Amino acid sequence: LISSLLVSYEAIMIPLLLLNMPSPKFLDGMSWVVRIFWSVDIVFSFFVSYTRSEASGRMEKRWTKCAIRYMKTWFIPDLLMVSIDWI
Repeated sequence: LISSLLVSYEAIMIPLLLLNMPSPKFLDGMSWVVRIFWSVDIVFSFFVSYTRSEASGRMEKRWTKCAIRYMKTWFIPDLLMVSIDWI
């Protein structure tokens, strides 16, 4: 729920940043909230279980397997997007 709200917030605010308007304290605070949330989300993503591709449909819950899968799939795009926020 929180991630959906933050994605909606960013979808509105990122285009507005191109207008170079002065930013109120609220927007400065929100940019830190968003930045920290997505950074913490990367750490949590290492522990998200997934369904194995075999016919049994069993869930893989071992954190090492989950971390390896995350590194092979979404880690690089996530890291690039969050890094842009920190620059």
